[in-house]
Amino acid sequence: LSADKGAPEGLSIGAFAGQLLRSGHGKARKVLILLGSGIACVLVGWAWGQIFPIVKHLTTSSMVLFAAGWSLLLLAVFYLVIDVLRLRFLAFFFVVIGMNAIAVYMATHVFDFRRLGGIFVGSLAKWTGDWQDFILATSGFAILWFTLFYMYRKKTFIKI
Repeated sequence: LSADKGAPEGLSIGAFAGQLLRSGHGKARKVLILLGSGIACVLVGWAWGQIFPIVKHLTTSSMVLFAAGWSLLLLAVFYLVIDVLRLRFLAFFFVVIGMNAIAVYMATHVFDFRRLGGIFVGSLAKWTGDWQDFILATSGFAILWFTLFYMYRKKTFIKI
């Protein structure tokens, strides 16, 4: 059930999802299996968490099941929307990020995008009370995304 390299072959939830998506099952059946598996993992992980607490930093088995369940549920939703319903335009936002994921990783370690966002909305954010952190984080993310969008349009992709 672990994503670790040391997990026995065939016991990885990610490998299960990958094999399912590559299988000959119909698309509707794949969505239902992913949804059912996701719900089961979330419920079992939550129940197991009542006895063996969900602790991210220790990667407890209850946390692995709980997180894997949510991952399977999200995979089911994205598979349904993008591959089954073919609403691929909805994924464009994520495509822009994914095409330069390495640039995102590097840039967030070099620049404080939250502070950069504050340059543009800092005067507004101070009047938003409890929403100030959200406004600053969102504006910083917008700067990052539009930078990535510019790179995408110019076909500039950082690869290793």
